[in-house]
Amino acid sequence: MLCVSRNQGALRSPWVTRHIYGRRATIYLLEMNPTAPVGDHDWKPTPTGKIILDFLRNRLPAFVDTGLNLVDVRDVAVGHLLAAERGRPGQRYILGGENVGFQEILNRLGALANKPAPRTRIPYPVAFAVGAVTTGWANLTGREPIAPLEAVRMARKKMFVTPAKAIRELSFEPQPVDEALRRALAWFQANNYC
Repeated sequence: MLCVSRNQGALRSPWVTRHIYGRRATIYLLEMNPTAPVGDHDWKPTPTGKIILDFLRNRLPAFVDTGLNLVDVRDVAVGHLLAAERGRPGQRYILGGENVGFQEILNRLGALANKPAPRTRIPYPVAFAVGAVTTGWANLTGREPIAPLEAVRMARKKMFVTPAKAIRELSFEPQPVDEALRRALAWFQANNYC
């Protein structure tokens, strides 16, 4: 996140001075690191939104033992505003919510969507092979891979983090993620994504 202020802070830029203000200026730099945002209005969709869509479209027959830190996208927006107000120049803040295993994510989606969650867990080497083959095939055909190799590589480790610094310094208060999952499911269904 970039916060601009005059004559205060840690970084002075001649370009900003000449082109933005026409006189001396200072830029405050804060680095905001949202984890895996979930919620409605996911137009593209994001990688997290794609997981939800793949679940709704029955394209997740199996899963690997991994995990994500899910956060409501609305909490991410509030976190950015809090950082602009209370953040310290030069600091990094993780905007995260709940550390959730992938099987638990699928179980929650299943309960919210009233459909069964996949139960088959596959070993990482099998997932890697599927990712390599489907990504290679996608490169030849121009179609989307079933399991993108980069996503499989990232799934090797659980991406669990803590937003403790953002909670402590920014008064960031992430909400439970189930409501965001419910909003995402409803929005994708209402907008004919599945």
